[in-house]
Amino acid sequence: MEQETVNMFLEDHFKEYVKEKYVMEDKNILENPQTMQMIYALEWFDIPRTAYNDLIEFHPDLTKADHDRLFYVNTQHRIENFISMTLFSLLTNRYA
Repeated sequence: MEQETVNMFLEDHFKEYVKEKYVMEDKNILENPQTMQMIYALEWFDIPRTAYNDLIEFHPDLTKADHDRLFYVNTQHRIENFISMTLFSLLTNRYA
């Protein structure tokens, strides 16, 4: 069973990003999927190696199932951080 990749390089926001970052005489390049995939992969290599979350989230071979799981994990992580920060803040204010 082949899983479908996310293909973020075909989305309009990435095309806008490419138009802003690169000077192109021929705007038809933005409609070529192979060229856009190559630019996307090159942009992925520019992500710092210490930004693990971005390296995973924007990986060219990320599948939709992986993307959904990653979104769930990130959401849970943010919720847990918010709860921890709130409890820590309450305790600090109580004892300060």
